[in-house]
Amino acid sequence: MQRSSISIVISTLTVVVLLALPAAASAHIFRTAGNIGVELHIEPDDQPIAGQPTHYRFTFEDVVGTFSLNQCICTVSFALAGRTIATRTVANQGSSVSENTFTFPDSGAYTITLAGKPTQAGTFPDFRMHYPARVGARHIHTLPVAAWLGIGAGVGAITLTAALMERSGRKRVAVQ
Repeated sequence: MQRSSISIVISTLTVVVLLALPAAASAHIFRTAGNIGVELHIEPDDQPIAGQPTHYRFTFEDVVGTFSLNQCICTVSFALAGRTIATRTVANQGSSVSENTFTFPDSGAYTITLAGKPTQAGTFPDFRMHYPARVGARHIHTLPVAAWLGIGAGVGAITLTAALMERSGRKRVAVQ
């Protein structure tokens, strides 16, 4: 096989593999306010879709140990284009984790705001944290990685076959 054919095969396979890799996710976002840190994790696959239920989880950390979700009046607000579309009380499933569900009505760039204050004044300072979230359109359908790998293998096989046929065709022409 000639160098140019090998280069074509390698280039094609590289492009297909790179396309198969998942895009970088930005939904694991950690914010801090004073001694309190909170990570936001969004499902499904860190890519919420408009019109579909989105599961999200807040994981709270407190470096001095004064915060407890059980003693927090915590709310979460969802804003699109600077307009708040919903405010909810954060679910309380223990002292440091809150799992919730929200359905984003439209696609776009949202701001999720988590606010908290203690049920007993002075337990911990009030806090407010903002998280960006890009919500995709309802019609987005992504292929699983296995499908992309299958497509890549097919393209690679076709490219390799074409290169081999090209090479064997050149030999025949040279013999005649």
